[in-house]
Amino acid sequence: MAGMVRLGGIAAFVAVLMVVVTIALAQSIATNKVLGVILTLVLTGCILLAFWTTKTLFNAYSYRRADVAILGIIALFVLSWLLSLVGGGGMAAAGSAGGNVMGIIGLIVLLAAFVLSILFAIQSMGFAPSGGGIWKAIGILYLITSILLILAIVFLILAGVAVSASMAAVGGFLFLIGGLVWIASLIVHGIGLVSGAGKMQTAAPA
Repeated sequence: MAGMVRLGGIAAFVAVLMVVVTIALAQSIATNKVLGVILTLVLTGCILLAFWTTKTLFNAYSYRRADVAILGIIALFVLSWLLSLVGGGGMAAAGSAGGNVMGIIGLIVLLAAFVLSILFAIQSMGFAPSGGGIWKAIGILYLITSILLILAIVFLILAGVAVSASMAAVGGFLFLIGGLVWIASLIVHGIGLVSGAGKMQTAAPA
């Protein structure tokens, strides 16, 4: 079980790498849909593994308060990826929400995922007495990320409705900052899982 949790920590680090690769290959992805699907599939898979093994770690200490939030996040990430295949997932949903049904569905899924992320963030901080102070940091980072990205979506929607370049700029800025904090969240999340796996292995009977 400790090995699986450690693998989840590594997956969180790989997810960060995939974000960097996706940004670096943005122009290629714009013209090659298959490449975009593959990269987002790997990224989504890594994030799902990180969250699933977080549940494994929490449950090993009989901490089950975050189970619903984690399972909800996993389900919504899968749904968001599936919607992205038809142009209705990801942050692009905020810009297209007013234009098509899939955009609206994608936006609802995205907002629901961020709401559950806030719940997960709060419950992660509650794991700190068992898992160490790093889980407070993880919770705080995910909380900040979720709030910033929700605000970014709101401003992008308002920009589309009011046709306001200034609101779009604010939304873009909040999205950038939120994205950077999200990357930091994944890094610290990975550290928390790897260190948690080490504690599990140490505590295991010989």
